[in-house]
Amino acid sequence: MNSVVINAPVKINLTLDVFPPRDDGYHNLDSVVAVMSYPFDELKVTALPGKRVVRLITKATDIPRDSSNLAVRAAEIFLERFIPGEEVTIWINLAKRLPVQAGLGGGSSDAAATLIALSQIYPDVASESALMDAAASIGSDVPLFVSVRESGNGIVRLQGRGEIVERISRFPEIFGILVKPAEGVSTASAYAALDAVPHRKSGASTMTLLTAIESMTEGAGLTSYLTNDFDSVIADIVPSIKSIFVYLKEAGALAQVLCGSGSCVFGLCRDYAHARELARALAGRFAWVKITSMPASQTKMPGENAA
Repeated sequence: MNSVVINAPVKINLTLDVFPPRDDGYHNLDSVVAVMSYPFDELKVTALPGKRVVRLITKATDIPRDSSNLAVRAAEIFLERFIPGEEVTIWINLAKRLPVQAGLGGGSSDAAATLIALSQIYPDVASESALMDAAASIGSDVPLFVSVRESGNGIVRLQGRGEIVERISRFPEIFGILVKPAEGVSTASAYAALDAVPHRKSGASTMTLLTAIESMTEGAGLTSYLTNDFDSVIADIVPSIKSIFVYLKEAGALAQVLCGSGSCVFGLCRDYAHARELARALAGRFAWVKITSMPASQTKMPGENAA
């Protein structure tokens, strides 16, 4: 096997508590994160004999093709750490469907998918813990996507700067829609805006939701628990985000929450039919509207196969 086709799904922060900056400039987080089954980027990762180099092929015009692209960086780290003597060229063919600067973790998900694909092409060269260490060296959200892929669980708790991942085995099925305005939000500017809020107190929504999970039987039970410390801050910076919150509520979403540091917003729905109804209502009003879902248990991402 020298080629793997694999999906790179989105993540949604159902809760996001952000603590004051650490000495190293990072922020400690506490977050319940759902990795959804749809939508997703699709990657075909291929290893062929040749010069030790990574090549990215994509039709997307708004992403880099060098080491600043996390998928490329992931392949480079895999070469360095796990197959140092292999004379091989890694080709990454990326069908980019997820928007950038949306808070959905698209770049991190691409990186994790690349690591997983290469671990399938080269089995037994990297343990799960070694793969997680490699993921943590790439970016804060990458371990999340690797952990979910390895465990088959779609829900985790993130702590630290995102490198501490705790799997949550019991969770209801989730349906909703993702709505993104034309504007994006850079992570650095989002954290700077949050830190500029005078006397800000970090939320405590993660522990509240974790306590409630045990008795939750359906995704609608999340209605009272979706909270993100960035919600009001980013909505003030990007007025169209505030409009999305209003439109989602008026259209009948059970709850709304910013995805990560934005600019995408998640609207919680009762079921797939409800999500489709809301997607139709908001289509054309905003730049990007997609239905999203997460099965309660998933052992393999849809569309994943080896060639």
